[in-house]
Amino acid sequence: RSSRVCRCHLSRQSTLKDLPCGLCGIALACMASSHPAEFHAQLGERVHTSEALRIASSLFYDGIERFDASQHEAALLCFEQALAINQKYLSPASSGCILCCNNIAAVHDRMGNLPQAALYYERARQGLCAENVPRDERSVVSRRRRQELLRHVQSKLDKIPRSNAPKIGAGVDAASLRQLIRSA
Repeated sequence: RSSRVCRCHLSRQSTLKDLPCGLCGIALACMASSHPAEFHAQLGERVHTSEALRIASSLFYDGIERFDASQHEAALLCFEQALAINQKYLSPASSGCILCCNNIAAVHDRMGNLPQAALYYERARQGLCAENVPRDERSVVSRRRRQELLRHVQSKLDKIPRSNAPKIGAGVDAASLRQLIRSA
């Protein structure tokens, strides 16, 4: 049992072992799996849609904390697991799926996996450009947020090099940078 504070129960300041709903126990047990498909299979039909989406949200915010702490592999796992849940219950055009794709792309970008980053940024862009926007995301405020995120995703896609040249600022040493400049 963990003594970490659960995100979906922060207002009560409960620890995971004190939660009566068992959601966080399910999430922690499933987080031990390293593959999203395996995680999703373990989650199975044991939870209702709203419970599953709360688990996805908790995983998503855990991924943000891990990303901020430069724990990129752990962050990637959290975001992939949140995406696996969201894809089962939400439309690909939903903000839940789009934000997961965006954050998976950001992790890959930070780790230097540019082809994977481009793939997930493109998935986020496609979701943001979809004609069938979920009903609860059609308000003026939601549309504005989606447009802002689309601009962000497009700017990230524009910055990803289209060649195999190393990405400047992502751990490229000075000697390689000088050689790249001389060869240009």
